[in-house]
Amino acid sequence: MRDRWLPPELPQLVDLLDPVVVRQAVSSDLLGSVSQTGSDLIGCRLSHLRYRPGKNSTLTWHGRGSGGGEIWFSLLVCRHGESRQDYEAAVDADGPPDPDRRPGVFHLPELNAVLRLFPLDRRLRGMAWLDRPSQLIDQLTGVPGMVANICRRPEPDVVRPDVVRYIAERSCTIRVTGDAGAQVVYAKFYRPRESARVWERINDLWRCQTGIAIPEPLAWHPASESVWIGALDGTPLSEDLTADRWQEIGQTLAAFHRIQPPATIPVGPAVSADLRMKIPHLAAVQPELRSRLADLAAKLIGGEPPAREDNATLHGDLHLKNLIALPDGRIGLIDLDNLKQGDPLIDLGSFVAYLYYRRLAAGLPAETAADEIAELSQGYTHGAGQPIDLARLRFRTAVALLTERAWRSLTRLRPDVGAMIENIVDLAERLVMR
Repeated sequence: MRDRWLPPELPQLVDLLDPVVVRQAVSSDLLGSVSQTGSDLIGCRLSHLRYRPGKNSTLTWHGRGSGGGEIWFSLLVCRHGESRQDYEAAVDADGPPDPDRRPGVFHLPELNAVLRLFPLDRRLRGMAWLDRPSQLIDQLTGVPGMVANICRRPEPDVVRPDVVRYIAERSCTIRVTGDAGAQVVYAKFYRPRESARVWERINDLWRCQTGIAIPEPLAWHPASESVWIGALDGTPLSEDLTADRWQEIGQTLAAFHRIQPPATIPVGPAVSADLRMKIPHLAAVQPELRSRLADLAAKLIGGEPPAREDNATLHGDLHLKNLIALPDGRIGLIDLDNLKQGDPLIDLGSFVAYLYYRRLAAGLPAETAADEIAELSQGYTHGAGQPIDLARLRFRTAVALLTERAWRSLTRLRPDVGAMIENIVDLAERLVMR
C-alpha cells in the first residue's frame, strides 16, 4: 500500500485506503445510532474510488455491522484544512437536528475527511427517500408501465430495496423484487437535473429501437431524481462468456449503431479537448513519459478524422458487464446513461481499448486480445454490411486507451498505475504508427 503512487495533495489516502484504519475510524460511537447494523463495523471493503486530480476525492465503502446489516458509507478525502468547511456546510444543509432521524455526517479531523452514512450523500440528496422506501414505492403506484406486484405489495411497510451499486456523489442503483421474486425493477438515483435528461434520452431510444434488447423505461420520480426501468432477464457476459460469442457481440453493436439517434442525445466531446485536459495529469504520475505523451497527443489531435455526415447512436460505456446474455440467445445492452451520437467507431474503439486493458490488468501482453478483437470485428463487419475502416478504428482505439483506460488507472489509483500508463502509451504508439 505504501509503495503505490498517491497524490501528494492527499497524503491521508495512504491510511484511508486501509480497511483496518477505516474500521477504527468508523467507530461504534458513530454507528451506534444506525439501526439494524449493531454498533460495530465488523468488516468493510473499498467499493469505489474516485480520485479527481487537484480536488477533494471520494471513497465508497461497503461493510457489515455486528447485527448483520449492510453498511454503506462514503469518505470525502479533503485537501489540507478543507474538511472542516465541508462538514459544516453539510450540517447547515441538513438543517436543525431531528430527534427522529439518525445522524449521517461526521467530521474526522485527524484524517482530514468527512464521513457520510448511507443514504446521506453530498450530491445525491434524493437518496434520502431510501429511508422511507414504502412511501417512494407508493408514489409510483399507478404509473403506467410499472410492475403491479412490486408497486402494490400487500405489506408495503416491509419494502427493502437491495443496493446493487453505489458510487458516492455520482449514482446509486437499487433493485426491488416483486412478490415471490417473480418480477424485478431497477431504479437509479442521480445528481440534480441528471435524471430528467436520462429519462428523456432512454425513452427516445426505446421508441426508436427495433429488435435491440434494452431495458424498458418505466417511470421517472423527479422528487428523488430517480429513473425506474425493467430488468433484462439474463447474465452479464462478464460472467457467461464463451469464445463463440465475440461475433455475436460485434453484430449486436452494429445493430445498435444503426439506430437513428434521437435529437435529444448529444454529440460526444471533441478528441482535442479531452486529451488536453487529461494528458498533463497522466504525465504528473509518470514524468519520464511527458514528452512521449505530448507527442502522442499531438499526433492524435492533428490526425482526428473528419466528422461523419450520418451520426450513429453510441452506447458510451461498453464493457462486458453491460452486455447481457439473454435466454432467447440474443445479447442485450444495459446502463444507457452515457448515450451519445457520433462516429460508430468511437464506441467500437472504446470497446477494443477495454479488451486490451483487460489483458494488461491481468498481467498479460495486450496482443493476447488479438483473436477476440478479430472475431468481434468480423461480426461487426457482418452486422454493418460493410468493412471497418481499420485506420480509423486504430485511431479511435488509441484515443480511448489514453482518455478512458489510462485515465481510469489514474482516477482509480491502481497500485500499478505508473506501469499501466506506460504499457498503455506503448500500445497506443504502436497503433498510431501502423
